Amino acid sequence: MGLRIHFTYEDVARVVLAEEPDPLWEGLLSLHLLQTRDAPLVYGRWRRAAGGFVAPELLRLRRLAPPHGYSADFLTPAATSAGFEAGVEALLATPRGRIRADLAELARARPLPGWARPLADGDARAMGGLAGLVRRHHERFVAPYWPHIRSRFDEARSVAARAMTGSGFAGLAEGLHPSVRWTAPVLHIAGRHLEGDLYLRGRGPRIIPSFFCRPGPIVLKDGSLPPALVHPIAHDPRWLSPPPPSTPPRTMRSRRCSGRRGRRCSRRWTGAGPPASWRAGWASARRPSATM
Repeated sequence: MGLRIHFTYEDVARVVLAEEPDPLWEGLLSLHLLQTRDAPLVYGRWRRAAGGFVAPELLRLRRLAPPHGYSADFLTPAATSAGFEAGVEALLATPRGRIRADLAELARARPLPGWARPLADGDARAMGGLAGLVRRHHERFVAPYWPHIRSRFDEARSVAARAMTGSGFAGLAEGLHPSVRWTAPVLHIAGRHLEGDLYLRGRGPRIIPSFFCRPGPIVLKDGSLPPALVHPIAHDPRWLSPPPPSTPPRTMRSRRCSGRRGRRCSRRWTGAGPPASWRAGWASARRPSATM
């Protein structure tokens, strides 16, 4: 199984490297990870620090984005390339036909609950509620870690840009992921989660390095949408580890002490303790994670 992306010369010339991390793609893919125990070395501490797998109020999102198989395409509109707020506005403006098609695709795997019908009808209140869930998920599971996400994204993009400058699209493709193979004019992506053929027809794809993407590259299912190829980036498993304890400044308080008590006090040192954010992180890391 696998996906074959068919390029023309025009498609290759129009390939675009994303300038910024895509917040709605990161939200969708982080939601996938919260529903599994995959890659505990990289994401386990993040899951614990975030307070478990999926908050009860976010369970509806889980039905639209299961960890395996199809997730609703309309959750990651192309307008998110302009930032989170632009993405939310595009989500709210999703055409009714697009929503219905995506929900019908989801329903092929499992029946949808009753609350999906107002979404399929394009009900403004239902769409507003969905946008609120997307926002809360972003604020809880993605935004607090954005500086690190951005840092790793910048590194991955720099590597991709150098490869493309030095060896063209073939060089870029070779470095995307071990599952990717370029045999001009077709980009082959192996994986159980991908299948079929995607014909770009003059639409160069946007290449998006993603912090929460795993285990391999992912694309939108509907080939009529603006094409995007989201791929995993390299990780430092220590990204949420507490820093090593530092030696506090050696400021003795012996002037206030005398006699036997003074000898004890002279061994005390004053200095700032670990930052409050790390203390909170250690506390949350000791909590057992919730189970599905």
